Amino acid sequence: LYARFNEFNTSSPENCTTVEDDEIICREDYAVESITPHPEYDMYNISRPNDICILRLASDVTFNDYVRPICLPFDLVIQQLPVTDEIFTVTGWGETEERRPSDIQKHVDLPGLENDACNSVYAVANVTLTDRQLCIGGLNGSDSCRGDSGGPLMREVAGGWYLVGVVSFGARFCGTQNLPGVYTNIAKYLDWMETVMFVEQYL
Repeated sequence: LYARFNEFNTSSPENCTTVEDDEIICREDYAVESITPHPEYDMYNISRPNDICILRLASDVTFNDYVRPICLPFDLVIQQLPVTDEIFTVTGWGETEERRPSDIQKHVDLPGLENDACNSVYAVANVTLTDRQLCIGGLNGSDSCRGDSGGPLMREVAGGWYLVGVVSFGARFCGTQNLPGVYTNIAKYLDWMETVMFVEQYL
């Protein structure tokens, strides 16, 4: 298993792309050393609580103008910002309106909603969200979709980008009006993430 960086167009046979100022950026693959799912994740629970895992790479990533780390919302000010009617950004190569994966990485801006909005929609399927999940979207033709799961839900605050969620699940037909998607709320897992990233590696 490996993690790929500097990828944009998956249909291109070229490993390198020329970008601004004639800079050449090449795909890079990094071996995954370990996978740590959340200990309370239950794949048989239809509400998908604790739908999060951490991949540890075998080597450090080389950063550039196009590959940079994103901030985690450790700041309480960031955690306490409102969600409802705020704008969030999702990226990925998931299915498009043609019902097939996209060749190029796409992004979409979506509004945040109260969790009750998702609970009312998914009640027929016995899905109940907790505060460890986020309800996002519900716009016609704009959504995350199959193939985007595990991807980032981001928020821009004061010029900085924060990873606030992870794509978890949504309606069968993506981009349906009033059928929002469900995302894992990163802020609720920071203690566990710190334990995995900074403690368990020394055990």
